[in-house]
Amino acid sequence: MKRMMSFIIRGFVLLLFCVFFYSIDITELYADGENILSVGTAKVNITPKVPIPMSGYGGRKENFKVIHDDLHARTIVFSDGETKALLISAEIIAISFSFWENTSKCVEDETGIPHKNILFCVTHTHGGPSSVPSYMDEVGDKLVNAAKEAAGNLKPARIGAGKGICKMNINRRARAARVGIVLGKNPYKSIDREVGVVRIDDAEGMPLAILINWGWHSTVMGGNNYMITGDWAGAASRFIEKKCGEDCIAPVLIGANGDVNPLYQGINSFKNGIGEVEITGIIIGEEIMKVARAIKMYRYGSVQVIQRIVVLPGKEETSEKQFREYGINAFEPGPDNQLNLSVLKLGPIILAGVSAQVFNEFGTQFKELSPYKFSFMIGHCNGTTGYIPTDDEYAEGGNEVLRSRTMPGNEKVIIQNLLDMIYEF
Repeated sequence: MKRMMSFIIRGFVLLLFCVFFYSIDITELYADGENILSVGTAKVNITPKVPIPMSGYGGRKENFKVIHDDLHARTIVFSDGETKALLISAEIIAISFSFWENTSKCVEDETGIPHKNILFCVTHTHGGPSSVPSYMDEVGDKLVNAAKEAAGNLKPARIGAGKGICKMNINRRARAARVGIVLGKNPYKSIDREVGVVRIDDAEGMPLAILINWGWHSTVMGGNNYMITGDWAGAASRFIEKKCGEDCIAPVLIGANGDVNPLYQGINSFKNGIGEVEITGIIIGEEIMKVARAIKMYRYGSVQVIQRIVVLPGKEETSEKQFREYGINAFEPGPDNQLNLSVLKLGPIILAGVSAQVFNEFGTQFKELSPYKFSFMIGHCNGTTGYIPTDDEYAEGGNEVLRSRTMPGNEKVIIQNLLDMIYEF
């Protein structure tokens, strides 16, 4: 009888253990270092207060006329209890290396977050203001304050990642008769339509942030637009934030977009491009929300950051006439170029920043070769190096090649450096 009772009790204990074990996520039992993640967020309006010149198109000769939608910067501070990192996404076209360095050091002074742990990205909107010093000084101050706010409201969080597909982008390097490669639409060239999504909730499951990673230019409104706008990126952020509530931010992290344009761009059928911006934001926003709802969330994940400066052999800008006559032999050496590379690891999620407009193949190669399933490339991060085409595209010429300040031969250098940085974790 006693043996029978002992057997029953042991069976009951085993049953309870099995129920407990299989009711939780096994990933949380064997998580990344058992570091519980904390996150703080902030959002700040960076719309210029007075009319100033616009960025993105050399043909614009006047200041902006009206504001179609406000520009914002979104900040996220990550902490695992030991290491803190800051991610910034600002709706402007670009930041200089000096602006990145000065702003990140001010953030370090105010928050204690090391400047080497800061990834400062832009959405590359061509509907925003140019980098007028007075405006950029104001933006810098606002970013520092937003970083302080995010660092001051850290709370336990859960994180997860997923992938989707959006077909609203197209390779823009099109072949034209007699003049070679022009800016257009080329459905026959490579394109990366994968959308990366990182979802962050608080401990109660309420959304704190949804990060959007997709590679294409923010140029839906076109060059004739004189309205301030965050373009498709701003529209996508607004769509998601409206769906998720006022406490959620949706930063856009532009991917490898050097040779990618929107499918809709400057078409007058929707009132000078306004309709295209909104519908593009809705289409990608719906895909992101679908992916976000299916993401499995985890409490654990260490925060790690590595940054590296790579020096690339430089070239002078090349004229179209020179290229037509001499091809790649027309390239003249120029000053070496600085390239900033950054890798932010959030548990099993990799965000890799590149301070350039790299072609979309850079992103696909990196994602295929990375040892982490959820690896995403971010362009326009921590400075501006300009266009970096793939090696074989230099022989084709075109706008990006002629304007590039780097010689061919950097494709493998960039990918390998990013992979080496990941393997240092």
